[in-house]
Amino acid sequence: MAKLAGICIFISVAIQASSALLTHEKTLLWTEKAANGEVRIAGLPGDPEELVSGGKIRTMAQAYPADPLTRKKSHRIALAFLYHEKRLLFSDRGFKQIYKIQLQEAPSVPFQYNVTTDTVFAGISTEVNGLAVDWVSGNLYWTDALYNWISVSRTEDNSVYRHLITTGLDNPQGIAVYPEKGWMFWADWGANPRIERASLGGEDRANFVSRDIVRPIGVSVGGGRVYWVDDAKDTVESVDLNGNDRKFFTVDKTSSFRHNLFGISVFKNVIFVTDQWARSVNAYNRSSEAYLGRFVTQATPYDVMVYDGELQQSINSKCRSLRCEHMCITERDGGGHCICGQNYELNTDGQTCSKLDTFLKPQYIYSVGTSLCGLPIHAPGTLHSEDARTDVHCFLNNTGQMEALAFDADADWLFFSDTSTGTLSRMRLEDGQTYENIHLNRGDIRGIAVDWLSSNVYWTDESLGHIMVSRFDGADVSVLMSDIQRPRGIAVNPTTGLMYWSSGGNIYSASMDGTNVEVFVGNDLAKTPDGLVLDPTREVLLWADTDGLHSIWLNGSSHDFFAWTNGKNVLHFSHNEEHGSIASHQHYSSPVSYGIITYDSYLQPLQEGPCDDENGGCEHICLPTPAGSQCRCAVGFYLHSDGKSCMSDLWTSNFIIFLEPYHRRIFQLHLGVKEPNIHGIDTSYLQDPTHVAYDQHTNVVYWYERTEKVINYAKLTEPQISRTLISLDNNAQALDVSSRSGRIFFVDDQSIFYVQTTSREPEVKLFYTSKNRIELNTLVIDDKRDFVHWAEVTAYRETTIFKAPASSSASNIIPETVTIVRLYLQGISIDVEDESSIYYWAKSVIMKYSFQYRREVVLLEENNADYTKVFMDGSLLYINDANTGSVIIYNTVTKAKEFGTDQVFSQITDMKIIKGVSKTICGGGKRLTESGLCVEDNPNVLPNIHKDRTLASRTYMIIGGACAAFVILAAIVVASCCAVKRRTRKRTRKASTQPPHRTPAHDNPTYMTPEEAGARPVTVVTTSSPQESHVYEHLPELESGGGAAAPVFITMAPSDKDDIDIGPEMKPEVDLDMDIASEEAPISAISDSVNLVDNEEVSVQVQDSAVAYKP
Repeated sequence: MAKLAGICIFISVAIQASSALLTHEKTLLWTEKAANGEVRIAGLPGDPEELVSGGKIRTMAQAYPADPLTRKKSHRIALAFLYHEKRLLFSDRGFKQIYKIQLQEAPSVPFQYNVTTDTVFAGISTEVNGLAVDWVSGNLYWTDALYNWISVSRTEDNSVYRHLITTGLDNPQGIAVYPEKGWMFWADWGANPRIERASLGGEDRANFVSRDIVRPIGVSVGGGRVYWVDDAKDTVESVDLNGNDRKFFTVDKTSSFRHNLFGISVFKNVIFVTDQWARSVNAYNRSSEAYLGRFVTQATPYDVMVYDGELQQSINSKCRSLRCEHMCITERDGGGHCICGQNYELNTDGQTCSKLDTFLKPQYIYSVGTSLCGLPIHAPGTLHSEDARTDVHCFLNNTGQMEALAFDADADWLFFSDTSTGTLSRMRLEDGQTYENIHLNRGDIRGIAVDWLSSNVYWTDESLGHIMVSRFDGADVSVLMSDIQRPRGIAVNPTTGLMYWSSGGNIYSASMDGTNVEVFVGNDLAKTPDGLVLDPTREVLLWADTDGLHSIWLNGSSHDFFAWTNGKNVLHFSHNEEHGSIASHQHYSSPVSYGIITYDSYLQPLQEGPCDDENGGCEHICLPTPAGSQCRCAVGFYLHSDGKSCMSDLWTSNFIIFLEPYHRRIFQLHLGVKEPNIHGIDTSYLQDPTHVAYDQHTNVVYWYERTEKVINYAKLTEPQISRTLISLDNNAQALDVSSRSGRIFFVDDQSIFYVQTTSREPEVKLFYTSKNRIELNTLVIDDKRDFVHWAEVTAYRETTIFKAPASSSASNIIPETVTIVRLYLQGISIDVEDESSIYYWAKSVIMKYSFQYRREVVLLEENNADYTKVFMDGSLLYINDANTGSVIIYNTVTKAKEFGTDQVFSQITDMKIIKGVSKTICGGGKRLTESGLCVEDNPNVLPNIHKDRTLASRTYMIIGGACAAFVILAAIVVASCCAVKRRTRKRTRKASTQPPHRTPAHDNPTYMTPEEAGARPVTVVTTSSPQESHVYEHLPELESGGGAAAPVFITMAPSDKDDIDIGPEMKPEVDLDMDIASEEAPISAISDSVNLVDNEEVSVQVQDSAVAYKP
């Protein structure tokens, strides 16, 4: 066998399918699926190191047969094994189950034994991408990215399982276990991508790796390290078992395409990684990280593993002696303890389990008054009179008026609307779980339906006339249909791709993407249909109105029992062979009862759907249709010509930027443009955003996440790659950015703080504290004049408005009083074009204060308003009214009002106005016309939706670079002519000549290398005040694509080639690069002069060797 260390052995072998069986021998295995739907577990038997070193290569493959009843095809994803039991385990996306195969030794006569599959767990989602086996206890662990949980079960008993971790997960992917230490590791690529670690029982959970990680997926443990692949970065990375000594390498540095990495397995000194783009299994040297070669697969590969007993060495464990009734959890250093399965609890003996009688399927769940209650499914058979009573379980009380209900039986989600608050909420039907609001609606939600195959939720808004759809967590909200006359009940059938809803006196049907609308039941209905329910298995549609229960049988089949409510406190039950109510249950605690559902997995049959594989290829929402599926984009985005990607054309200036937490995105409202004027910024991983700010010079968006108390940021040209700037100790009440000083300011109740964004290690610094401990509730930056304005509210409900220089280096500055207002103000704002006024508002009045005349003028006053944000642009007021949830445009001259945004926004928590020269950033594959519109450049050439979102902006960067080159040449000529006239006096204190410490690009949102800066405008600093060394002015900027200004780059070179001395007042916080420029040195940017303390001129040239100046 060839020695692997330090040697790169190139292998590129196309693997041919054979009929060899899966046997109990050392094998490299992976799952794959072909374009024609054929699936298999493929493999190469033999020692993987020998295979990589040029040993004999052969394949084993087994195609899974179609189900004889439903013709559903399998789609195997994740792999695991239990070697001493000869078991191979895999997840099946098509059948939504985890299976096991009992392997045998290789038979003497080929093909003489059958490989059968047994179910380990039934009811997984389509996103189980990670399996791992604790071979000491025999437990199987898996992640579910749709249900957001980590579960465990016994491999030999499919009746015992438990969801170990159900909170704090956001798209968990690969998982690996390390029984020697009692740990498990998993990848999560949600809002805060990370690698997490916990005990095998789910305790002692901690973030293991959370910095500079974007899209981790496969995870493996080997050689005392934890390995993972980052699909967004095309890297293989690892840390030791303590989370230290991080290493990484890129799988292919020569390719401009994303490789779509998926699975990873570490065996001895070899790392195997599946590459879906190249359709291969790649091999790398674990020590040298050298690329050893690849095995070209027949189809798209998914998970990969090495089946070998050396990876599951025997360990002494307490679990061998414990007599646990359900499961034993391995602990570190040979310990162990018993746990029970789902809906069971551990008895006092620490070994046996008792069953819990809560939230079992099937049962009736209904709303009554302000409570949600459950009723046993066998209740109709036990009710012998119309008002008979039975025991009920009310699990949610004193909330609001719940009306519409829906559920996902597989994930145990209950969805409900609260007409008293306008919220759409969901909760897990498990003991101790609470509900969360996923959408706030300004209208009246009367019906909810769940697509259990695609994980989408639909709802009707009766007052706004909408049918809307979103993902289960409320993300990617989209208005599916509008201008509907009072829609009420709704039902969907993802198995056929059809939906039904009631409107007026009709019931309509359509494809689930809102097309092909037809009248399903016509005008012969005497009453308006209300609740709709569909039995997709028996193909029956039922609805209720004030007269009772009605149904349409689509295939002539029968039904057993029905249950319905009529708005009173009585639940009615009926049999299909009887007319009217045969039994009822009355609630005496409340006079009303509305929604009711049958919580039963039978009503939601699991099968392969068109949106199963990678969300149907859709970037946002995948909607089943009778013909297959259709992609849909969230509010603020449009569908690309490829039919999959969601695009948004953004601006760098002249827009309103605002947050809508229920949409979980940041939006732009372009100033002065009509339809379409709302565009979303694709920061798709927002969780609980409350404040937003935008740095116009760097094109960086900042936002505050309230739950995690962090300030995150992303570049406008790469919004999907978001990072954390800093974590805060207290909640931020307001947030804004000073582009001139590079500072993020935020307010808590008593103080103002700032963070220097250009610092290598950002930290929170105090700017101001109220001496009287008065409430601070608002803050705004006047970037043009370099001021921070804020308001303090006294105990007498008066408000004082202050201001101070934003670039001040003083700690706890003494501010200047602007004015005192005899109102409790909710906010203040400034108009950058109007230096003589400031604007402020209370709950129902907006005023303008004139500095020149020292008086205030009422601009708008409304008795029922609740103004939260106001900005002025000329004669137009942009207002956010909490009562409407929209941005309203008010003309102060004509007194006219109009909606600036559709009424799909419910709770805008923050907005800012950005003025300046606007430049459009077109979505991928589009170009900017002379009229300012984004159009398809070449509809036949589709962009890579993950890497080419800024194709248009890159084009303009090239054009801007050409223009910059012309200006640079002119600047060189001017500088050469003027250099002989410039002289510089020597001073006594010399500037440091130590090279500055460069900040990595991923840690600093405004830092760029000189190469990156060459195609962007360059800002040169003029220091004008010895007391305030951070005050500077921006010289005219060169135009470039994206409109972003580069960070400040400085190299000082006096004309007499001598050193420059800087006075003590101007000593920078970091060193400047003071290398003397030679005449031959290329000048990469404009050259101008900078004023020192005594107004002495020194030639300033920005060189390729320049670094970012951090004030």
